[in-house]
Amino acid sequence: MGDRRDRGRVVGTFLAMLQLSKDQKVRLEQDADRTDILIERGP
Repeated sequence: MGDRRDRGRVVGTFLAMLQLSKDQKVRLEQDADRTDILIERGP
């Protein structure tokens, strides 16, 4: 089922972005709940 594979890819990408943020490689910003997340290069 393709939906499961897609969901796994989304979750994996999200976790990778959180790790990059923790390592200060990127900066994540979100104005409010359920809005787009802005991703910028870190310092």
